[in-house]
Amino acid sequence: MSLTKAASTAATGNLAETTATAGQVNAPASATVGTKLIVGMYFPANYTAPTFTANTTSGSPTLTNISTVTGIYPNQTISGTGIPGSTTIASINGNPGNYTITMSANASATGSAVTVTANGYVETYLKWAYIDKTN
Repeated sequence: MSLTKAASTAATGNLAETTATAGQVNAPASATVGTKLIVGMYFPANYTAPTFTANTTSGSPTLTNISTVTGIYPNQTISGTGIPGSTTIASINGNPGNYTITMSANASATGSAVTVTANGYVETYLKWAYIDKTN
C-alpha cells in the first residue's frame, strides 16, 4: 500500500495515469489523451474524500476533539468552516481518542464539531507499477 497524490479518482478504481503536475496522478473513468498509463497502480473503487469533525479555535492552528484519523495524512489539504483556503495538515499528534491536528494556518473562527474534509492523498495498491504507453 502507498499514499498517492491524486488529482481525481473514478469509481472504476483501475486506471491510473500521469498528470502535468509533478508527483501527482489521475484516476479517471477513461483515459485522457496525452497522458501516460501507469500499469499496476490500483485506486480503491468508489473513493470519497475522508471527513471528520473537530473543534477549531480562532487564531490557533490546532484542531482538537478529532472524531477519526482514518484516511487522514500530513500534507493533505483540508477545508471546513473557519479553516482558511489552501490549509494543509502539518502534523497529527496524540493517541487514539485524544488526537490533535496541527494545521499550516490558524483557524479564522471558533467552532465545535466542525465537519472537515481532507483531500490530496489516496491509499493505493501497487503491484509492479510501471509506465506503459501514451494514451
